[in-house]
Amino acid sequence: MLADLPHLLSDLAYRLRTMFRRDAAERDMADEIQFHVDRETDRLASEGFSPTEARRQARIAFGGVEQIKEEARDAWGTRVTEYLLRDLANALRLARKQPGFSSVVALSLAFGLGATLTVFGLAHNVLFTPLPVPHPEQLVAPMRMTQDGRDYAFSWAEVQALRAVPVGELAASRTASAVAVSIAERRESINLHFVDGDYFGVAGVQPLRGRLISRQDDSTGAPVVVLSYAFAQRLFGVNAGVNAAVNTADDSNVVGKVVAIRGVPFTVIGVTPKTYRGLEFPGWFAAAVPIGSTLLFSGSEARDSRGIPYGRGDTRLTDELAFQLIGRLSVDLGAARRLLDGTFTSCCGAKPTGAAREWLDVVDIGRGIPGGKRDMRAAARNGFAMIMAGMGLVLVVVCCNIASLLLVRATARQREIAVRLSLGASRARLALQLVLENIPMALVGAIGGLMLANWFTAGFVRGLPADFGDIVHLLQFRYSPALLQATAVLTLLCVLAFAVYPALRATARPLSQALRLDVRASRSRRQGTVARGIVVAQVAVTVVIVTAAGLLATTLKNLARFDGGFATDRVLLAGLETRSTPYERQGMHPIADQIAREVGRVPGVRAVGMATHVPLFGGSTTFVGIDVPGYVAGDGKTPFVRQIATLPGYFAASGISLRSGREFDASDAGASQPSVIVNDAFVTRFMAGRDPVGRTLGVGLSENGGDTLTTVRVVGVVANVTYESLREQPPPQLYLPLRQTPDRAATMQLLVRTSAAPLTLASAVTKAVESAAPGINVRRVRDMATQRDDSMTIERLTAKLALFVSVMSLVLSTIGLYGVVAYSVTRRTSELGVRLALGARTRAILWLVSRETVWLVGIGLGIGAVLSYAATGALASVFFGVGPHDPTVAGLAALALAIVGLAASIAPARRAARIDPKIALNAD
Repeated sequence: MLADLPHLLSDLAYRLRTMFRRDAAERDMADEIQFHVDRETDRLASEGFSPTEARRQARIAFGGVEQIKEEARDAWGTRVTEYLLRDLANALRLARKQPGFSSVVALSLAFGLGATLTVFGLAHNVLFTPLPVPHPEQLVAPMRMTQDGRDYAFSWAEVQALRAVPVGELAASRTASAVAVSIAERRESINLHFVDGDYFGVAGVQPLRGRLISRQDDSTGAPVVVLSYAFAQRLFGVNAGVNAAVNTADDSNVVGKVVAIRGVPFTVIGVTPKTYRGLEFPGWFAAAVPIGSTLLFSGSEARDSRGIPYGRGDTRLTDELAFQLIGRLSVDLGAARRLLDGTFTSCCGAKPTGAAREWLDVVDIGRGIPGGKRDMRAAARNGFAMIMAGMGLVLVVVCCNIASLLLVRATARQREIAVRLSLGASRARLALQLVLENIPMALVGAIGGLMLANWFTAGFVRGLPADFGDIVHLLQFRYSPALLQATAVLTLLCVLAFAVYPALRATARPLSQALRLDVRASRSRRQGTVARGIVVAQVAVTVVIVTAAGLLATTLKNLARFDGGFATDRVLLAGLETRSTPYERQGMHPIADQIAREVGRVPGVRAVGMATHVPLFGGSTTFVGIDVPGYVAGDGKTPFVRQIATLPGYFAASGISLRSGREFDASDAGASQPSVIVNDAFVTRFMAGRDPVGRTLGVGLSENGGDTLTTVRVVGVVANVTYESLREQPPPQLYLPLRQTPDRAATMQLLVRTSAAPLTLASAVTKAVESAAPGINVRRVRDMATQRDDSMTIERLTAKLALFVSVMSLVLSTIGLYGVVAYSVTRRTSELGVRLALGARTRAILWLVSRETVWLVGIGLGIGAVLSYAATGALASVFFGVGPHDPTVAGLAALALAIVGLAASIAPARRAARIDPKIALNAD
């Protein structure tokens, strides 16, 4: 094999030379032929032939020079490449010769590919993009499995036992939420990571500046911190409002700075790369400190938002399930699962008799640790699948449209193709040339599709609300290898879909008909059957798309009109948080009333309310067990309902209707009998519709751990409210006065009804809150109308995208209908000329041409109605306030297609009516 390598390389070099230096190769071949002829001439002359006769005999003996040249060119092995290059050059000339046709094809393909690549790029970025670390496919996370679900939390003893298993490297971490980090006058509330000395090494993270946390930092409990690039920019950057113009995250001066974490000084030792946002999905890493530094917070009795203490001592000495494990495997995943589960079962999985069994699984986290609050991948899969299916239908429409146009062009070139076939060109060679003629248009369409995908994606990201900040980076457009490969594959499939059949059809016609193009041939119905079938398919697909888009638009309109049971006009919202503030120990109880009174004094404020949870704005949610006299659960278990703690005035401020009874007032204090307000859903489910006002219930308040029920009296009934989503079915709800709630309520949501535009009072309201409770955290100040709009972001974007797709599909269907009608007119030129010569009226010709369009659209509408009935029925859960088979939407979709069909047939029909009979009768 190696002995043949020099010969192979020499042969390759020769072939490349003949391909790229063709003129020199032709001269060498001519010189070689001349050399052989001259040698034979000299030999014959030496034998006594005259010079003239010797040359003649030498040429006869050598054979046909041109034939030998052709054989030599075949031996070069470059003939196929030459044909391809020649065909591509011819395709470029044809594209320049027909700029209108080429532009329509390229633009149609660009729009179809652009829309499809937009959705593909978003789906790939969200669902399949790996973490930006070396070899992310090696990253895993052990998790505790139970019959009720899964959890990534382990005790420190379990962490140590699992790390001893020889499966690779394992590292531990834990997270504390709402931890205050400050420098000078600036303070940020973040989720703080506590990591061991191996964490960043296992994750594969390298520092952008400085260094990362080491084992020595962890073992000594060093007061050091590593910041993310984005958080360092916020904390030190010019845009952060700090007078430190040179201290940006790109500057090494950040390293060595001192920041206060819950008042404890920590030194910045490093900054992570721009692309690293943590291992959690979708990525919200801000800062990390050593686990050993927990002891520095021991005097603060700090707790994170989940109530887990991280400042009362070293949690590694307790049985608290506080730590997560990540690993980089040196064995395969199956072996790691068996080994780790065996260790977990022997050392940690032993449970008391009757307790639920636990076991350990190992999950791939190469695309991020799943299961976080913002991990919308499970829900996104169905949405992206649905939209990708719609995009696939659009590409079908695009291919059908372009195929129709190519059939029209092939009909116009029928004589040219027939002549070339009659001169000896093979059908396969000619069909290949016709396919290759579409390559320049396809390349322009692919490039245009990528550019449009970038533009569409930018519009998608701009439409996201501020709360989506953690996932915006996932939705950015990237010219990734996967996207470029998808572009190439989709372009190739589209070319094969729309170019192959017209090419084969154009070369399959009998030469006698192609050269004569007589009246009988032009009347052949079979010639246009496929083109008509393509148009019917376009119309059917467009009916499905337009109907689905209409239902989504109706859904958006219904959501916009639905009030959700609460007021949205002139309502200001703000989140109040006591964590990492002087009020952390007591929570909101001592300061809530003072804040409400101070805000109520602000000019322009009509009503003030506070609650632990506000519709669509969020907050903390607690579920409590209840005992309703006369109600027995079917399974015999204690029912649980959601409770919300409020201040007096909340229902008036929020616009929630009071059905009966009264709202909370000053009499609902801690010493009086606990009072509750229930909603309509509670009355319907637990009291069979009876008036509950004055009745008593048993409620498991948190001070009793939910096991002992406290007797409470129902003082009022309010309307149902959609708290989490406008789409939700409101569940049974309990409202309790904050003064009678034993939970200290670390966070509350402020709700202010105003007489003017809410945001104009935002500054005054914030100052009033800070005046009543200096140092309290005021977050997410915004108006309810904006919050409501943001809650419909996904529906709005989906509806807009569906509307865009449907409009594009209508336009493409119009072009396709126009193409098939024009195709029909071209083929029936002689027939129409005869009709006009025999006295046919213009109106009759118009109807003759348009009638075919009417039939095609009618058949397409019938097929599309059946397909849309099935498709929208499968998507019934997506719609709101409208049935999947709404006749109004279906009728409007059919009307739109009918108008499109009429518009597409007008121009070809009018052109047919103006045909000159003399020219038509003399047509080839």
